[in-house]
Amino acid sequence: MVLKASESIFEEIRKQGLPLIDRWIAEGYREDLHLDFKRKANPDSHYPDENDKKNYAKALSGFANSDGGVIIWGVDAPGVGKGVREKMPIKGIQHFMEHLDSLASRMVAPQVEGVVNHVILESDDIGYGVTWVPRSLTCPHRAEHHSSKKYYQRSGDSFVQLEHWQLEYMFGRRLVPDLKVTWEAIPLVDSRILSEGLFRGRGKRRGVLKLQVQNKGRAISRYGCLRIYFKPANKSFSLLTDRNHKMINYGSAESSSHYEFVEVTARANPGLVIYPSDRVTFFKFEVEYDPDKLTELNIPNFSFFYDLFGENFEGIIGQKMVIPGDAISRRFAGLQKTVIDP
Repeated sequence: MVLKASESIFEEIRKQGLPLIDRWIAEGYREDLHLDFKRKANPDSHYPDENDKKNYAKALSGFANSDGGVIIWGVDAPGVGKGVREKMPIKGIQHFMEHLDSLASRMVAPQVEGVVNHVILESDDIGYGVTWVPRSLTCPHRAEHHSSKKYYQRSGDSFVQLEHWQLEYMFGRRLVPDLKVTWEAIPLVDSRILSEGLFRGRGKRRGVLKLQVQNKGRAISRYGCLRIYFKPANKSFSLLTDRNHKMINYGSAESSSHYEFVEVTARANPGLVIYPSDRVTFFKFEVEYDPDKLTELNIPNFSFFYDLFGENFEGIIGQKMVIPGDAISRRFAGLQKTVIDP
């Protein structure tokens, strides 16, 4: 799984928590393009004051307009010429981070999608906050604090105001597709089972797991390409060979450089476009399941890696995706009486 730099930092601190903060303090860890330390103006109050809101607005704008970043709340960044970093834990940290959650949509315009706030406790409700701001595909974003309605970007260890020519460029490329891999699971029920009303007690049934490409951006997507790597040893999921989709060109499944994995590619033909908010099925897997045992979660997880590309879209390479078997089971259980022609 390939993570962006800011996301890697966020995942690292979310997993290691307080020991990592302590190590950073001891080592005098420096701010950089993806990391910013912020002390709370009043650590004894869980309410964000105007200085906290201003810092939050600038960080949301600056990180979203750049490559994303992480804010550590409750750590004092030393000034110029000082090398000592100091912990300043926040009382009522849970409430403080809840306030930041509610402010996220109001401190920047347009709203930055995907902002995550996380709490690291040092003792009962005293600790530190971690905010992850992902890179945005809909930039530029403007800070919306009343004292600072400006556009920022991250430069080194600081937030600087964007130049006019940079704004022109960002506004010019704002409408871009944003592609995601999603899934859908549908049980197959033949007409005989439907007419007899026999939805249970007849042994194994078949269902279809669809791997889809969804466009969550604001521009039409063209020339989409989805390449998946999966283990054929998982007998519960069989790639359907009948893929006569005239708008998609399928490559043949072949051995991958990844150990025990099979690689197969689906490319959208020029006539296939994905409109904003729409999704298109690129692959189908047949799933065999027992309708009497769905509550026992008898369907295993389906995991695979994928590469995803498209015109005007920053490609994703080596991303891992795990579709929980219990989620597939619940989907089948809820759609048992749906009629789909096999």
